[in-house]
Amino acid sequence: MSNKAFILLGFSIFACICAPTLFSDGMFMDGVIYASVSQNLANGFGTPFDLHQSQFLSSHFQGHPPLAIWLESLFFYVFGSSFLIERFYSLLTYLVSGFIIHKIWKIAAPIEVKEFSFLPVFIWLVTPLVFWGASNNMLENTLTIFVLGAVFFMLKHLRKRSYLNLIIAGVLLFCGFMSKGFVGFFPLAFLGLAWIFKFGTLKFKEVLFDSINLVLWIIIPAGIMFMVFPQSLESLEAYLNIQVLDSIKNGNKVNSRWFIIGKMVLEFIPGVALFLLSFFIGKMKEGFKGLNLKFFLLFFSLGLCGVFPIMVTLKQSGFYIIPALPFFALGFAFLIANKWKILTGLINNSKKATLILKYTTVALLCLSIGGSVYFSGKIGRDKNQLNDVYKVIEHTGSHEIIGIKKSMFEEWSLHAYFQRYGFISLDPKNPFARKYTLIPKTDNTEIPGGLEIVDINLTAYKLVLNPNLEVSKITQAFN
Repeated sequence: MSNKAFILLGFSIFACICAPTLFSDGMFMDGVIYASVSQNLANGFGTPFDLHQSQFLSSHFQGHPPLAIWLESLFFYVFGSSFLIERFYSLLTYLVSGFIIHKIWKIAAPIEVKEFSFLPVFIWLVTPLVFWGASNNMLENTLTIFVLGAVFFMLKHLRKRSYLNLIIAGVLLFCGFMSKGFVGFFPLAFLGLAWIFKFGTLKFKEVLFDSINLVLWIIIPAGIMFMVFPQSLESLEAYLNIQVLDSIKNGNKVNSRWFIIGKMVLEFIPGVALFLLSFFIGKMKEGFKGLNLKFFLLFFSLGLCGVFPIMVTLKQSGFYIIPALPFFALGFAFLIANKWKILTGLINNSKKATLILKYTTVALLCLSIGGSVYFSGKIGRDKNQLNDVYKVIEHTGSHEIIGIKKSMFEEWSLHAYFQRYGFISLDPKNPFARKYTLIPKTDNTEIPGGLEIVDINLTAYKLVLNPNLEVSKITQAFN
């Protein structure tokens, strides 16, 4: 089987795993928030450096730098507001990232294993957090493109010194910062790691000089941006205070700084499994070759550089390591590449094995297509909540302000779904002072006189109507 055939097999497994969630409705809360903010920007709610989530929650959305939101907003601007837009955007980021992984292998790998660019792509695609991220519209998906692109151009510079490649790498790192913040800077370690592991012919002085140049080409576009768009400085200052400093001082999502290391180790399962398989095959066949240890250490260490800084704060989530996962995949792929030649040789010399893999690939593709069609449009997450949101929007109309009880304010996904699918803001400050108010189904508090429950068959909530008030329509972003 060819390189393309193995990549297709990996994509088939990835697509099959993602089929139930990629095109079904309902999404991890953060992904819905990013989609709603992107959609708002595309529809004139907020500005590029003053993003808008809703009137009463993050009216000034400044928890992250805005570039990934800008890029996603272009999809909403061009293609409309279908619930599939953010899913196709995420899928596109994965296609681009997979292509760059392939290109990194082609430029970095020794000649004898250069043909096996399917290996890192395959390992990356079957990593659990990778296919989870594809279905959940994470900012890390966009960041992954920029960190991979920066490393690719640094590799080109190592192969043939060209300051144009360094300039492009620096600008891509700036784009990474503008997508997710300081976590996008970990590829700055790459040139130093290349010198440590003797990849290329760079001397220490050259590494130091080139690294300074990289930093310079992060600073230059930032300086230009601050001069041309002065409001960008205020936006990034808010990000530093809200996200960075507050996370370091008050982050308490997890109990141990080692949480992220545990999550990282779990993501190694596909790579370790393939290593053990290839090790077994290598022991069984003559011609077993040594490990590409230098290449493994280079890319694995770079992956660690993308994980260890997260330990600075207790505000940690497993998906924070998504941008580092391609480099772990590259590391494991280099570790087993020589031995994998034996397996591919066995497969190519066996018509039966070749046919089994071909039919398996076709079957998985058919299953993934069928699964995607079957689950498309069905609600796969937050079913009761999302059903209620759709029913309320259908009754009240879009661009509305609906009251909620103060106890409901921290139902973040409720805010996100109403904004994403109906441009509806939820007002916790004045319950029952709006024409419509949403309260929990379990709330047995007597509603004020003159108000009535709207019978639209909700599951988790009750919609209360004040017939004496006008509908509160939203016609523009609020400041």
